[in-house]
Amino acid sequence: MLGYQLATLLAAAASLAGVEATPTHKHGSCGHKKFWWPVKQTCLPYGGVKHPHPAPPRHHCGRWFYWDKKLGCCVPPQPEVINPECPPGWTWNEYETACVPAPVVVTPGQCSSSTWWWEPKACCLPAGGPPTPLPSPPNGWLCPYDWYWRDGYCAPREPAYGAPVCAEKYTWDGAVFYCKRGY
Repeated sequence: MLGYQLATLLAAAASLAGVEATPTHKHGSCGHKKFWWPVKQTCLPYGGVKHPHPAPPRHHCGRWFYWDKKLGCCVPPQPEVINPECPPGWTWNEYETACVPAPVVVTPGQCSSSTWWWEPKACCLPAGGPPTPLPSPPNGWLCPYDWYWRDGYCAPREPAYGAPVCAEKYTWDGAVFYCKRGY
């Protein structure tokens, strides 16, 4: 009986000898205790970091993600976590890779006398732009001249804004409403 058990154990071990564990990432150079995150094409620490940085104003990482200061966005602690679970009043923004304040649904007639209706984003904008400076767009993006960064996109300061004019070496992307680096 003991010989049979030993033979079975050896056969099982031999059958596993050529088997390798499949990595949890598609990128082989992530290293020990790291996984490949395709959203930002980078390796992240498996399990997250011990002391994550707080998200900047008007950004939230939800229940499951944490802020990565180097990447400037929210990241998951492990590859299986795909939903950050934004808190009530916040919504996930793919471009910011973070939860941002959910837009308030407004109709054209609801704009105040100091605001104007902007049809492309279906919202009221302050005439002349915001009274205080807002954060800059994420690294690599710019707003056109006389536009400002607002809730994940660039917005014009006045109703008669005309065609967006981007800085040299930047191109306007009307699908996402900001200037992207390009020639």
